[in-house]
Amino acid sequence: MSHEDWIEYCRKRKKSIATRVFQKYSETPEEAPEYSTESVLDRRWERGRWVYKVKWEGYQEHTWEPVDNLQTDGVYNEHLLHFLQEINGRVDDNKPSPKTSPAV
Repeated sequence: MSHEDWIEYCRKRKKSIATRVFQKYSETPEEAPEYSTESVLDRRWERGRWVYKVKWEGYQEHTWEPVDNLQTDGVYNEHLLHFLQEINGRVDDNKPSPKTSPAV
């Protein structure tokens, strides 16, 4: 499967492109393609955890990523921290209650 076919497959399955490409093409982290975030746009509660809508530098496609994909060596991505500061949120926030939380 070519790289382009793999990305298309991930889009159709609504999977994390960065995670899937890393798993498919890499033996070690040093061999993984380098992806840089341009911004974090939104977040939603999915399968018992927060996922974040990420705009990647050089790509038009946005992806929904778990917080684990937005940190390196235990340090959170600066764009994630900026987004959380704007919404007065935290990485470890619990699921919002439907009565008190605005739609995210």
